[in-house]
Amino acid sequence: MVKVNGLTETETAASPYKVGQARVSTAPQSPQLQIDALQSAGCQKIYQEIASGAKAQRPQLVNQLKPEV
Repeated sequence: MVKVNGLTETETAASPYKVGQARVSTAPQSPQLQIDALQSAGCQKIYQEIASGAKAQRPQLVNQLKPEV
């Protein structure tokens, strides 16, 4: 059985579980506006990351896309 963010496929189909990501490129930037928008959109889990969009290594994005088994 594959689980996504702790929920089975049946549970996610019955009640959508929204996941979002707030990303900024540099530490002085604030992701707060993105976080507020994701919360308003109903995201239950929000990953945050400081990384350039051009950067190949983005660990939070990888964690977000990896299904739980």
